[in-house]
Amino acid sequence: MKILHISDLHFGYHDEHLIQNFKKFTRIENPDLIIITGDLTHRAKTDQFEDAKEFIKDLPCKTLCIPGNHDVPLYRVDKRLFSPFSKYKNIMNLPKEISFENDLVNLIGLNSVNPRSVKKGKLTSLQLERIDNYFSNENKWNILMFHHNISKIEDLHNPLHSSKDLIEIAKDRPIHIICTGHLHYSHVTPIDEKFPIIAHAGSLSCKRKNDNYNSFFSFDVDLKNLKITKHIYKEDNFIKDAYWEFSK
Repeated sequence: MKILHISDLHFGYHDEHLIQNFKKFTRIENPDLIIITGDLTHRAKTDQFEDAKEFIKDLPCKTLCIPGNHDVPLYRVDKRLFSPFSKYKNIMNLPKEISFENDLVNLIGLNSVNPRSVKKGKLTSLQLERIDNYFSNENKWNILMFHHNISKIEDLHNPLHSSKDLIEIAKDRPIHIICTGHLHYSHVTPIDEKFPIIAHAGSLSCKRKNDNYNSFFSFDVDLKNLKITKHIYKEDNFIKDAYWEFSK
């Protein structure tokens, strides 16, 4: 099974050439699933959501998405506080949290956006309890996804609220991959000696990037093996840059 993990598209402050090249990549590689860890838009404007909706519609397989902090209004404080996800819900026609399961994968996506903060994210006690109760089958690849980073990388944003509690739960549950975005900085590292693996996706198409390249991950999984490949945009194409291999 091939899964593509993309993040931080930032429609409205994006490079359309990268979007078209990614769609071309998906047609060639024919993934089974695409997951998006938030920031579909740059300023949560109607036309930006409409562009994001059209992008997802053009993808060749099932696509799962959760919102990021840029997917709620920034300057309209009333909208931000009282109906922050109205455009995400009404234009994209997407839920704020999702789940998915097949013979190989068990996945849950949570909303880590805190509308009362511009950048900082959080997972509530109820969300942490849901994570604690959701993952039990060690035979499948268990994937948790949300937008905000849970570890400090370089000089970038601080980890989301309750990240320490989440890490303790993740160590105690059969969670194999934690997929996030937010930093525009691609990074793969295990929390413990092996699992869970944190996959911080870089930005797919935003003009602002903190590690020099627009990028995304692909996950190739079978019953026992996982290969994570980092693809970067270089010389008018997405190319393989690095990979990591793990086994149960």
